[in-house]
Amino acid sequence: ADPDPRVRTSAADVLAQVKSAAAPAVPELLVAMRDPVEAVRIAATRTVDGMQHEEPRMLGALLAALADESEEVRHAAAHGLLEWGRLY
Repeated sequence: ADPDPRVRTSAADVLAQVKSAAAPAVPELLVAMRDPVEAVRIAATRTVDGMQHEEPRMLGALLAALADESEEVRHAAAHGLLEWGRLY
């Protein structure tokens, strides 16, 4: 991961644009969802929420994000879980 949180945030935002094509980056996104910088966690969680790609470890990360101190992270995680249910 880049040491600059702005770069990490931007990377997650760019991956959000390609949705399921970002699937190879899921491991990095899941790490970013636990980043110490709130903006990075928000961007990563929103990206995972909007990927239109799902795998079991994403479910665990979204569930864990429901306990995040950031309201925006919790909201993105809840939305992602709602969408998860619609795909299955």
